[in-house]
Amino acid sequence: MSKRIILLTLLFLIVPIRVYAIEGNTTLTCDKGTTEKALPGTRITCNLTGTISSGFLNSYNGKIQLGSDLTLVSITPAAATWSNSTPNELTMEYSAKEDITGNYEIATIIIEASNSVTTGVDTNIAVVDQQYTGFTGPDDSEGPDHFLPLANRVQNIRIASTNNYLSTITISAGSLSPEFNKNTTSYTVDVASNVTTATVSATPEASSSTVTGGGEKTLNYGTNEVTITVKSESNSTKEYKILINKQDNRSTESNLLDFGFYNYDIKFDKDTTNYTLKVDNNITKLGLCKEKPTLSDTLCINLNNSFTVDEKASLGEVEYNGTSVLARIEDGNNYIIGDIKEGENILNIAVSAENESSKTYRIAIVKGNSNKNNSSTTNTTGAKGTIENPKTGNTFVFIILAILIISITCVLYYYKKNQKANS
Repeated sequence: MSKRIILLTLLFLIVPIRVYAIEGNTTLTCDKGTTEKALPGTRITCNLTGTISSGFLNSYNGKIQLGSDLTLVSITPAAATWSNSTPNELTMEYSAKEDITGNYEIATIIIEASNSVTTGVDTNIAVVDQQYTGFTGPDDSEGPDHFLPLANRVQNIRIASTNNYLSTITISAGSLSPEFNKNTTSYTVDVASNVTTATVSATPEASSSTVTGGGEKTLNYGTNEVTITVKSESNSTKEYKILINKQDNRSTESNLLDFGFYNYDIKFDKDTTNYTLKVDNNITKLGLCKEKPTLSDTLCINLNNSFTVDEKASLGEVEYNGTSVLARIEDGNNYIIGDIKEGENILNIAVSAENESSKTYRIAIVKGNSNKNNSSTTNTTGAKGTIENPKTGNTFVFIILAILIISITCVLYYYKKNQKANS
């Protein structure tokens, strides 16, 4: 007996036992749903491939299972027969036309994401109950089949949400009009003039959506527009607009209350903004003067009776022939601000109201023109007011008086001479 056991043991060690086996696996990949999210109603292409690393494949069996919100569009098998056993579950039997080894294609599966998904959903496609049937080599093709159970293959798919609604909008100052409704995208808010900022907060209806455009807003007087943008997981967007109306109680008055020259009267009026003054040819300079000038060649602005503005207004830019002279005015000292050249010389005086509106007074100082008398009086009416040169008027009166005096003197002289001759 012991001799037989020893002999069998030796035979077992010397003669190799032939193990029949097939080795391999499968792979399932899809073009959407993982790194690239699937949109509702879009089609997803999945490829099921196999690999035989040892032995030869004779047949393949497996079931395809589709998760919620996925429907089968088509299956294109490389060489297989399919049978639909239960909804969303398909059984396939792959019978090779010839023995297969290495890599090969099992099937291309096209599925479709539900179009009714609005809030987003996680689902999957799975291949389960997989099995290879094959043999270890060509000389075993007539021998018994060898079976290899395979692991399940699952591909997760995310169907992106299309929800781009807000669930709330809140504002720290004032209240929305009309009241918030996710389907209403335009609102107004009224705030007082002393409100400087407002914080707008918005919450998306879907947690997968993103919201931009909220936060603290600096409010200017008048209308301030705030746009809240909601971007869904599927990249669709919706805008909600809020018009925040800040009351403006600031003064609108921007009047220059007085302005004048020494020796020239332009009949200044705060409601008249355009003036033209003709000066004599001997006037060559424009100055700022605290008292009546002694120089006959200088046209002087009376600093004691100029540049006063409304209580809540401020003196803006003052320019003479394009050069700012505001600093000199603010100094309040005598100063020659520029030459008076032939033609037009423009003095612009801007006044800014409290509400930041402004008014500009324009004074054109004209020297030398086609008229022989360059110091003639210019009279205009309407928007440009009435302008007068009193110096020219006085000269004319003096001339008339002189002629009258000379005439009377001559008449009296000849009268007395005639009386003496007659006597």
